[in-house]
Formats: sequence, structure tokens, C-alpha cells
Amino acid sequence: MNSNIYAVIVTYNPELKNLNALITELKEQNCYVVVVDNRTNFTLKDKLADIEKVHLICLGRNEGIAKAQNIGIRYSLEKGAEKIIFFDQDSRIRNEFIKKLSCYMDNENAKIAGPVFIDRDKSHYYPICNIKKNGLREKIHVTEGQTPFKSSVTISSGTMVSKEVFEIVGMMDEELFIDYVDTEWCLRCLNYGILVHIIPDIKMVHAIGDKSVKICGINIPIHSPVRRYYRVRNAFLLLRKNHVPLLLSIREVVFSLIHTTLIIATQKNKIEYMKKHILATLDGIRGITGGGRYNA
Repeated sequence: MNSNIYAVIVTYNPELKNLNALITELKEQNCYVVVVDNRTNFTLKDKLADIEKVHLICLGRNEGIAKAQNIGIRYSLEKGAEKIIFFDQDSRIRNEFIKKLSCYMDNENAKIAGPVFIDRDKSHYYPICNIKKNGLREKIHVTEGQTPFKSSVTISSGTMVSKEVFEIVGMMDEELFIDYVDTEWCLRCLNYGILVHIIPDIKMVHAIGDKSVKICGINIPIHSPVRRYYRVRNAFLLLRKNHVPLLLSIREVVFSLIHTTLIIATQKNKIEYMKKHILATLDGIRGITGGGRYNA
């Protein structure tokens, strides 16, 4: 067992086949596994693969991804973790995924390292979105055989972090509950001069949203109305954070409105999306944080 690398998986009503496949892959790659469950509707303990080798933390209600990750981080650090890697419940990794990330970090003295992401049907790479200190966004398009590069932000799933980063930067922001948690934390890292190393040779399949629609050649991820609430509300909350560039925060507020408008135009439950957007805007302006109206 590689005792210094801990994997933190946050779950919420997971598809057991996918979750158990991930746990098995992690165990085969000599990684300790910590599962933090946000009140799944069934007893998870009896259904996990190799449960005796998994540390399961069951929360009494849905506390959000930020708090769940923080609980997993603290447990891992208490047990002596040198590196912590995060995963979604439906993540899948390839052979030597953990070893390659860890070796790269050791060889290049990197504090944070992550893979590139391929969509579910493996037809294309997702571009990496680099955010500059002035708030301007730069899409870095990934190609086969590309050399490693640095970015200001990445998504949390598949990202490996050295323990000292949490000592310097702090934990995930629980005020955000779910959306923008990884973006806000990465921008805090950027504020301390810590960048994410992206390694194109290390790949991971990833899906954004429950589904997507293509409008004018642009893929718009479709989340549930409640998830849209957090996306819209948290865009306003970013305006209150000094380390988040103002230009970026304004862009996210504007694009949240555009995306919601497009979703309303293409989806059946238009009224529900409209209601959630209005409530999210009001709560964001008022500074309502955490789970707000919908955690349970």
C-alpha cells in the first residue's frame, strides 16, 4: 500500500457499478480510499467493494461537495497523507494513473497536478480553461502528444495535491456548497503563486452536466434546476471574494443568465428553471451561502 497517497471520493446517490469500479482501480494502484457520502438514499456501507479497505464517512445530510471534501482532506492529513487526489463518484482512471501523477509531481517539484479530460464518448478533449490574474480566460486546446503545461485552474476530479498546499492556501470554501468550489480554490492558489501542472499524457473520461445541447455550435451543459440555482447564485458570491478577478465574476454572472435563457428555450421544465434563476439571483445579491434553500 502506498501509504502517503489518499483518494477522496465524494458521493451522493452514486451508481454503484461505477463507484465500485473506481474503488477497485484505486486499490489496485495502491491508494488509500476515503469515501465521504452526502446522505445517499440507501445504505452505502453494505454495497461498497472491499469495504474493509475503504474508510467510509457518512454525513447526516447533503453538506455539499466543499464540506465533504474538507472532511476527507482532514481525515487524510490526520492519517499522514503526503498527497491527496480527488474524484467524482463516476470517475474512471487508467492503469498507473496514480503512479504517473505522483512521479511527475516528485520529479518536477509540482504542488498540484492533473490530467486532461476526454468526453464520455471519447470523441474529443475538453479544453483547459486558464484564467489570468486580470480575469481574462484563455482556452488551451489539448492535442495528442502535447507536453505538460501550467494552468491557473482545473476541475477537482483527478487532481492530485501536496499536503503543504492546504497548509498554505486553506481548505475548500464551504460557503459555495457545490459550484465554483474548485475554481475558487485554484484562484486562491494562484494568489499564492501556485499553479496547476496539466499532463496531457495522463487522461481521464469526464462528463459535464447531466446532458448537453448544441446551440450555434456551442455545447451547453444541462444540469437540474436545483444545480442551476447554485451555479447562478455562486456567480454572484464570487463578486464578494477579493482574490477572484472582478472581470471573471462579472463574466460568470452574465453567462449564467445567457445559459439559463438557452436552457429555458430548449428544455421542457421552463418554469422551474426560471424560478430557480430568479431565486438564485436574489440569494446571490443578499449573500446567502452554503446549502441555502435546497440542502437536505
